[in-house]
Amino acid sequence: MHKKKSRKTVQFNFKGESKNKRKSKLKDKTQKKTKKHKSTINITQPHFMNVIDSGDKLKLQKKNIVTVIDNKSNYSIPSQETIIHRNESITEEKVDKKDLNIIPYSQALRMDKRNCFQIFLSVLSHEIKIISIFYYRHPYEHLSIILSHYMFELCLDLTLNSLLYTEDVISEKYNNNGSIRFFTSLSLSFISNIISSIIAFFLSKLSDYAEFLDLIIKDVMEKSKYYLNIIKFKKLLCIKLTAFFFIQSLINLAMCYYLMIFCTVYHNTQGSIMINYLTGVAESMIISFALTLITSIMRTIGLKCGVKSIYYTSKYFFENF
Repeated sequence: MHKKKSRKTVQFNFKGESKNKRKSKLKDKTQKKTKKHKSTINITQPHFMNVIDSGDKLKLQKKNIVTVIDNKSNYSIPSQETIIHRNESITEEKVDKKDLNIIPYSQALRMDKRNCFQIFLSVLSHEIKIISIFYYRHPYEHLSIILSHYMFELCLDLTLNSLLYTEDVISEKYNNNGSIRFFTSLSLSFISNIISSIIAFFLSKLSDYAEFLDLIIKDVMEKSKYYLNIIKFKKLLCIKLTAFFFIQSLINLAMCYYLMIFCTVYHNTQGSIMINYLTGVAESMIISFALTLITSIMRTIGLKCGVKSIYYTSKYFFENF
């Protein structure tokens, strides 16, 4: 009986060990499956971070970075129409009110909702030189250069009025009881305005640099080419501005010298010269007013009636006259 009991106990212990081994194997298999399952879940769904041990967090952070990059790479590439629409919306947001007169026709149809009177006021402020210097000045233009050129043009107009005041005009004044005919003063002021505007136009080419600098900043993308263009532009600008101020100062000295001699010799004719000068200023104001009226009417017709050629004609008048 004692041997049977020992056999029974041995058999029982063996069976228990085998069951425990089987249970441990099953636990190992299930743990491996759950680990694999957790790893796959964590790669595809990175928000199960609380289930994982602290030792595996670094690996999962790397995997999360990879999944984020893959998600970005799966974004659809925008079409060309959406890119154009975005660019148009960006440019439309950046357009200022004072730039509405120079935008293209298709953009003006969408943005320019002004009436004819508002267009007239904006164009008139551009035509009057002293207002356009402060309001329509280019961001790269220096105010001292523009003001010196404007004062030079005014002095040149006055000097040319005195130069055209010849002996025939003086004899006409004395024969007409000390006054000059309106047609004579009008023709003198008109000729002086034309000559002074031509000389000022050619001299202004020496100080015209803002558009070239704007092209370099906007169009040149490579750094090496950008720096080379800026260095060349700086050298050219120094030469042009030196010539501009040198020629302007010489002409200013000559004009001051002539006006001093003329006022001392023809002391009694200073009033008539100022009348001719003010007549020329009034003529230029009338011409600018007429051009403003034509430009604003043509622009309104081009936008309201949808005529592209009339719109671009008004844009040409605005930019060149």
